[in-house]
Amino acid sequence: MSKQKNNFATLILLLPSIAISELNLPVPIQSALTYRHVPNQALSIYIEDLQSGAAVLHWNAEEPRNPASVEKMVTTLVALDSLGPAYRWKTEVSIIGDIADGILDGDLLIKGYGDPYLVIDRFWQLLRRVRQNGIVSIRGNLLIDDSYFDVGDYDPAAFDNEPLRAYNVSPNALLTNFKVIRYSFQPDSSGSRVNIFSEPPLDNVEIVNRLRLTNGACTGYQRGITITPSKNLGRFTFSGRFPRDCENYAMDRTALSHNEFTYGLFKSLWLECGGYFAGNWK
Repeated sequence: MSKQKNNFATLILLLPSIAISELNLPVPIQSALTYRHVPNQALSIYIEDLQSGAAVLHWNAEEPRNPASVEKMVTTLVALDSLGPAYRWKTEVSIIGDIADGILDGDLLIKGYGDPYLVIDRFWQLLRRVRQNGIVSIRGNLLIDDSYFDVGDYDPAAFDNEPLRAYNVSPNALLTNFKVIRYSFQPDSSGSRVNIFSEPPLDNVEIVNRLRLTNGACTGYQRGITITPSKNLGRFTFSGRFPRDCENYAMDRTALSHNEFTYGLFKSLWLECGGYFAGNWK
């Protein structure tokens, strides 16, 4: 089911709860289909009154369709039934080596178990807990264990040829900040260039700014910005003409591999909270 058809189905929820013949679609739905040039037979609808069990609206209800995003309801139900509504994911941190005078003479190991919301502030809190255990400097490496999930081969471009979109990120047992960077674009005060800010700022991601300012309204796809990634998603070139009227435009895009992103975020936040780290990841 396309996004268009999903939107049409959403509009139906605003209708009064009265039975509508299979022969007639509600006027707002019919108008939306006509405006989008979508054939009536491309849409399937079934709405049931939960109290009476009567069909409030049915349209091509027996026609098999691709469930699309509705499939999330099934996985959510299975998760709630299997794990329960109070389930909490865990992320383990282990010290491999000796600690003396605030120096860890060894490695720091982080093992993930599928926390889907290990975003910047929560990852920062995790590292603060490590600092509270008396560690300031890490002489070894960051060891990353994401083996809890066996994802297999995954092509982020297979769905819609948009591999940098956040919704195409593959699952990972140690997913940090959804593997996403938010880029903010602002014309500088001189009006001669566009400044690009990234959150989080990762020193293993390079930004090449080739944007040019142009007169015009803040409209258009990606506001005229073209993103060209390197093969390893470690360098991004921003080019095109950016409208001067865009003062607060931002976009979210993925970067790096899962483990490289976690390493970059770890290093950035570790240094930010007063720690020292000069190692790499394994």
